[in-house]
Amino acid sequence: MTRFKSRYIAPTYVKPVQLGQTVPSLLDEVCDRHPNPQALQQWVKNRWQSLSNQAFRLESEELALGLLALSLKQGDRVSLFMHSDINFCVVDMACLLAGLVNVPIDQGWTSEAILFILQQTESAVLIVTDLELLHQISSYLGKAAFLKTVILVDVTTAEPLPNLPSGVAVISLESVQAQGKAQRSAQALQKLRLAIAPDDTATIVYTTGVDGQPRGVMLSHESLAGNILASFSSIPELKPGEAEVALLFLPLTHIFARVFLYGHFYYSHRVYFTTPKWVFSHLREVRPTFFITVPRLLEKTHEKILERGKKLDGIQRWLFNWAMALALQYDLAQPSKGFYALKLKLANRWIFSRWRSAFGGRVKFVISGGAALKPELTNVFSAAGIPVFQGYGLTESGSALCSNRVGMNRSGTVGLPIAGVEIAIAQTAKF
Repeated sequence: MTRFKSRYIAPTYVKPVQLGQTVPSLLDEVCDRHPNPQALQQWVKNRWQSLSNQAFRLESEELALGLLALSLKQGDRVSLFMHSDINFCVVDMACLLAGLVNVPIDQGWTSEAILFILQQTESAVLIVTDLELLHQISSYLGKAAFLKTVILVDVTTAEPLPNLPSGVAVISLESVQAQGKAQRSAQALQKLRLAIAPDDTATIVYTTGVDGQPRGVMLSHESLAGNILASFSSIPELKPGEAEVALLFLPLTHIFARVFLYGHFYYSHRVYFTTPKWVFSHLREVRPTFFITVPRLLEKTHEKILERGKKLDGIQRWLFNWAMALALQYDLAQPSKGFYALKLKLANRWIFSRWRSAFGGRVKFVISGGAALKPELTNVFSAAGIPVFQGYGLTESGSALCSNRVGMNRSGTVGLPIAGVEIAIAQTAKF
């Protein structure tokens, strides 16, 4: 019997999570409760294009019916080799609605690893964003014994198709959706919902195993839905509605980004999709109130701030160095008092307001995950009015396990467990 030195649970004020739900049930709830005409925003040809949550549900339902018309059955695996954008979201939700198990494939995997994933999951269908991505892996697809169909999202290019095995058909996502649209009926949609159970596998997310090989993590609908609700219930200051704006640049092939995407959708927030190339520009333009990131982006932002400070001279250089020294003294665990608090207010007016403009000027939550963040960076950004909260989770746990909170935020820590999670420290490493 394992003995534990200590156990940790969520704070008592955190509401318990209602289990037994599926991800599509959360979509239905928000569409019926809070229609949002600008739920999803994507940067296309130098402007933002929006999709309402109800239009998103409609497209997902039609695609779900279209996928099932390809002779797929509940539990079959569908691999996704796609960019992280609205199309990914529609395909993802369509698979979940159809009871199919989607397998997001990160573009950082080698072609050999991608073939391994296709083989291990026995994926009959591979959905690819465009021909450019398809060409990257086409020479390996002949070895994917279970693959029968490749679905292309973007077929606008005149570039010829790569040579694929004779038994593999290439069709457009538009044609699949059109077939689903023709079959759409109230009865067909009800049948979709009734066929999904909370303990059904929703997705298989691949991470790197200890041997460097891809390792698949099977996550159920209930696991995802429960983590969505638990993660957001840990941020009671985050209110439902379109006033909250999230900018998302992390890959949706990782469960961290997907859970927060689903959560923002459930809370009827506006979600803007960007890329690592455009993230700094879009932070200033979109002006998010909520932003999830990895430590490297915060490190790069800090480096840019220091570089700009070095280019200043005279009184501006002196003020910058003075404000930076104040920020380095800041400690999240200790409330600012007296003369130091007054100096922070002055630095906030003269210097820190410019730092906040790099994040758009109105961000209330910067959630950092995926790796440890240097404690001094948490303190420096928080001193400047950019609240940074670290969390911790695992793909195997459906994403988050614990997080810091407003009023309970300490640098160098990952906070307390979220609702429904109990963390124990064992006396020995043997289980």
